[in-house]
Amino acid sequence: YDIFKKCGIDEKELVETPKEEKYFVRVTNLLVVSNSLALRAMETKAHELGLNAVIRDEMIFGEAAIIGLKIARALHDAPAKTVHLYGGETTVTVHGHGQGGRNLELILATFGAIKPDELIMTIASDGRDHGPFAGAICDTMTVKAAQMVHADVEGTLSENNEYPLFEKIGNYLVTGDTGSNVSDLIIALKL
Repeated sequence: YDIFKKCGIDEKELVETPKEEKYFVRVTNLLVVSNSLALRAMETKAHELGLNAVIRDEMIFGEAAIIGLKIARALHDAPAKTVHLYGGETTVTVHGHGQGGRNLELILATFGAIKPDELIMTIASDGRDHGPFAGAICDTMTVKAAQMVHADVEGTLSENNEYPLFEKIGNYLVTGDTGSNVSDLIIALKL
């Protein structure tokens, strides 16, 4: 904000990514960390843990719920002790009036597809998925927790209202602001 003041920029003008050239006249970009670097580090750690790690996609995109199901289906065919890694950012076409985020929507969409020996986790690398949760985990225990509170998964998805559900059942991830954003990261694990 001090820099904005010094340069005569009203921070309210920057609600969205600026498009006007005046904001970029003296800008130099320096890439310090990337999605690829994060995925490679995750791959290395998975190998250290004795897992067969595969980076499936570094630029995943599309509707969160659809991508979630594709990730779950790909995991079904993987051999045991395999981890599929993904990076990128999905989207959510908002139909409802709830509080949700793309990571929570992706995970919730996998509830009907997850098998007992599988786990899928997604996380916004900056620590915020359109709210205080960075992401969530889906495994059969998460699904069971949703069943115990009689969650309406389809209704929750149609209202884009994942936050209240995950508040009830847990298995959400909170990191706080990480100070870095290299897209969303998705881990799909076959035990």
